[in-house]
Amino acid sequence: MSSPTHTPGPWSLNFATVAGVTVNFHVTASPMGSVDPICYSPTMSPRKVSQIEANARLIAAAPELLALAQDFSRLMEDDATRAKVDASLLGAFDCYAKNARAAIFKATA
Repeated sequence: MSSPTHTPGPWSLNFATVAGVTVNFHVTASPMGSVDPICYSPTMSPRKVSQIEANARLIAAAPELLALAQDFSRLMEDDATRAKVDASLLGAFDCYAKNARAAIFKATA
């Protein structure tokens, strides 16, 4: 696997609100926010605020999700770990490991 070229995590999600309505968001590598966001939404459509907020949360969780997929993939490649898994579950675990590797490739290729 290649070395990540993304901004190292964890990332933080920050919403800006006006009169209690979310108007935009930005994702930063600092819990305090940053003048240089990793990604942002300059304006948000009021009709899609909940979906945009959900997408923003997923984006902010990306570094942790990538690390989890990498840890799981390594764990399932370990023969000692595989020996401890019930044989009836190995097929499912192999499928999950394959999907984890595909997600890792998508994120790091």
